[in-house]
Amino acid sequence: MRQDLIDQLARGISHLLCPPVVTWAGVLLVAAIDPSLKGWVCAIAYILIAILGPILFLFGLLHRGRISDLDITRRGERPLPFIAALGGCIIACLCLYAVGAPILLLRFAAAHMSIMALIFVITLFWKISVHSAGIAGVATLAASLLGGLQVLALTSVILVGWSRIRLGRHTVGQVIAGGILGSLIFILLLRPPT
Repeated sequence: MRQDLIDQLARGISHLLCPPVVTWAGVLLVAAIDPSLKGWVCAIAYILIAILGPILFLFGLLHRGRISDLDITRRGERPLPFIAALGGCIIACLCLYAVGAPILLLRFAAAHMSIMALIFVITLFWKISVHSAGIAGVATLAASLLGGLQVLALTSVILVGWSRIRLGRHTVGQVIAGGILGSLIFILLLRPPT
């Protein structure tokens, strides 16, 4: 009974802090940091193109039996959904750039697109944790923008990593690699230009 509760907790954390939800939260945080009507419209457009579009595509793949589950646990099933996610990011980035979106949102979009591109390439050879990359990236963003959230940010990263390992979705190495990738990309792309 205790093991079942721990597994349910792990599943809850994994679902609650899944990459689309975490990315969505990151986009809304960026829009709230530098609020303007244009910023909010751009943020909503980004969510629709870069997040919701690929999610709907993923559900379509699941419905047609092209993937076995929404976590895409089989590495061989990952390329097509990742191409769709990367395509959504690229289209959304181009749209944001074309309309002159706020710079912080453009940097967030560039970081998200970079993570998706690197994960796509890595996935061709090895399975890396997208959950860990997403939460680590957005945790790094939140800690840098809001300050004083380092403990909360680190706790969220550890909880997601634990849940992915507990559920048998990833190894410790895959979780750590994802976390490092997400944090580094956000650190590099969100720092002010010199």
